[in-house]
Amino acid sequence: MMCPAENPTSDPLKARLPSVLVVEGEVLIRLSIAEFLRDHDMHVVEASSPTEARSVLLAEVPIDVVFSDAHLADEDPSGPLALWLRENFPKVGLLLTAWASTGPFDQAADAPVCIEKPYIPEKVMHQIEALIARRKAQGT
Repeated sequence: MMCPAENPTSDPLKARLPSVLVVEGEVLIRLSIAEFLRDHDMHVVEASSPTEARSVLLAEVPIDVVFSDAHLADEDPSGPLALWLRENFPKVGLLLTAWASTGPFDQAADAPVCIEKPYIPEKVMHQIEALIARRKAQGT
């Protein structure tokens, strides 16, 4: 029997597919990018709103990166999803997408990456992979 220290798959990031929570209100856009990421060996969980995304995260579903539309309407009193994510799940990577400026993160030194719509799926995938690689390098 191999002990966990000797088992190369004991690291949860190595033992499973990268896990991405796609948060997008437009169903066709969400389905398209989710299918693309699945076809490229990523586990994808879909949410149509920030409220659904919070429910997924609070249910402790393993998520490495949240890929979200930065301008989704959010009725939740806890504030914008990106800020809530930073406060409650700081180890989860964040990749935003928007048709225009993302707002309060634009000037921040630790601003999340934002990909302008319409985006190229390969670029999204590479950004997600970069966020996961950065997380692994930091040991989180």
